[in-house]
Amino acid sequence: MGFNQTTPEKIPGTGQLDLAFSVYDRANAPRAQARVEVRVYPDDAAARTDYKNQAQGWKTPPPGLFGGDPANVDGPALTGMDEATAYLATNRDPQGFRLWTDVYRMGRVIVVAHVLGQNEADVTPVRNAVAERVRDKLR
Repeated sequence: MGFNQTTPEKIPGTGQLDLAFSVYDRANAPRAQARVEVRVYPDDAAARTDYKNQAQGWKTPPPGLFGGDPANVDGPALTGMDEATAYLATNRDPQGFRLWTDVYRMGRVIVVAHVLGQNEADVTPVRNAVAERVRDKLR
């Protein structure tokens, strides 16, 4: 898909929670950026509980996290997950980019993926590719 990983990082977890995130950039047209956070919980029950918090929390992301304050609305959730929620920013940055956010759970794993792009046709394949790669790793 033409993305380069720019920021791989393992985040110190709390207790038995493992966290990692990476940022991927694509400089060629169509330009896009993806930020993927993976949380691995000790069991499905812990993941189910935190999924609700994560899904609700990302409806209103922290101010300035993505260079602005996105006003999110519900978007089309990805399929094939145990649970999935999606949001779409209604506002665009000065370059015309907007943010798509996916929060989904597969077993004891929660993924929070943000894709920044100019239109849905460019972003949808990226969202699907991220989900498919995570699914492949969990098989």
